[in-house]
Amino acid sequence: MESRMPAIKPASVNSLPLELLSIIFIIANLPLSRHFWLFADFKLVASRVCRYWRTIVDGTSALWTALPVTRGTSPDFVDYYFRRANGAAIEVCINMQSFSLMPGRVSDMRQTVELKDVHTFCDTILPVLSRHDDSIRRLLVKGDSVDDIQHFVRSFTSSGGRRLTQLAMYIPRRWMQHFTHLEPLANNELDLPPILNIKALVLAGIRFLGPTATFASLTSLHLTGLFLPVSWHLLSRALASASMLRKLVMFNINCPDCDGVAPLSLPSLEIFVFGSSGRDYDTRILKVLEFPAVSILTLRVVGGNTMSPFLPLKKVLSHIRCVRLGFRHPMFVTDFLAVARNIETLVLETPETFRTVSALLIGKALELPRLKLVEALCVVEDDVARTLVSAVNVELFAPTSLSFVDTDIFYGRERQHWYLDPTETVLSTRLTIPFVVPCNLVAAWPDVQLERNPLIPSMFV
Repeated sequence: MESRMPAIKPASVNSLPLELLSIIFIIANLPLSRHFWLFADFKLVASRVCRYWRTIVDGTSALWTALPVTRGTSPDFVDYYFRRANGAAIEVCINMQSFSLMPGRVSDMRQTVELKDVHTFCDTILPVLSRHDDSIRRLLVKGDSVDDIQHFVRSFTSSGGRRLTQLAMYIPRRWMQHFTHLEPLANNELDLPPILNIKALVLAGIRFLGPTATFASLTSLHLTGLFLPVSWHLLSRALASASMLRKLVMFNINCPDCDGVAPLSLPSLEIFVFGSSGRDYDTRILKVLEFPAVSILTLRVVGGNTMSPFLPLKKVLSHIRCVRLGFRHPMFVTDFLAVARNIETLVLETPETFRTVSALLIGKALELPRLKLVEALCVVEDDVARTLVSAVNVELFAPTSLSFVDTDIFYGRERQHWYLDPTETVLSTRLTIPFVVPCNLVAAWPDVQLERNPLIPSMFV
């Protein structure tokens, strides 16, 4: 009988519908890393497999939405990339780092040699970018020094950037540690002309914009100081000009000159994300900031065991409805939640924090009467999750060991979900394997319906 049955031959992937193959290619082309200077090159590899695949790759504009450019990138490749995008909005990521320079082998000759190299790079790439200026919405620039970044951004905005709405500039901390003796990094301060259409700005490893900076149209600002001293005079001046600012992200911002100054009010701010070592030098800025309308608060503290540096936040905790906590010390969580009693959504980053909060809620030592949702960004034990849901009338979203936990992700709806069905007297559990996708899926695949957690800070709004 078995010998008479026809052999089952595996179907070729090319037999799949064109629409399905396009979706598979889009997912396979997503970057494996959330860092903006690393990109998968699946589309370039797939286009060399066969003529049919090349036709699919060239005809799927959603594959060509993030253009990586390094010092070795050919202008012809940049032009080819824009043609394949077919007018779609593109994120251009400029990486001007000089990988040939190894730490410990840097001389003072770097200033002259590297500046000349950056000018050559700009003269080569900028004419191509200016021809496709209408398609560029996001610009991300990574370099070894402020001078390199400043020169490129100035050159780009002087010849184009009319539709640029999101700008990110980044200097790695490891390069700052080796180049601190050089003048550009000793100042480490950008001086750019106003860019009127910018809605979102990211500065990492850069002290701040110079005196000419104004943020009249800015709605999102992300500052990562990497413990460099930041001038409160320049910072407050720029923030005061941001009358439309809705989201402010601060990590390790050290303002030594902000003691004793008048507080700065940010009445339009709705989302505040603050990261700190828990020490005085990077928490003192909280004493001079006021945000009466904030409803979503994220705190990530890697050190310290007391809430005293964060006491200025008490005046806004009463009307905070969404909180994300990344504390290492359990007692810190206890002190904080004892004040924030009106929160509706609670996101916990670490297993220690989740266990502490779960024990407090289960034992009724902590009363959060308006709490509706608890979300864990760490793997949790099944028995703890069931006990929490049965003891407290909340929903719990938590990843399993099969999922990948990151800070810049979109969560799909098929998450592991413990919930208490109000129509039943017993615990009802629906277990599904959760999936996560990188944060640029929405840009590459606009038809997908995903649930975005507003507490997870992303580079852009």
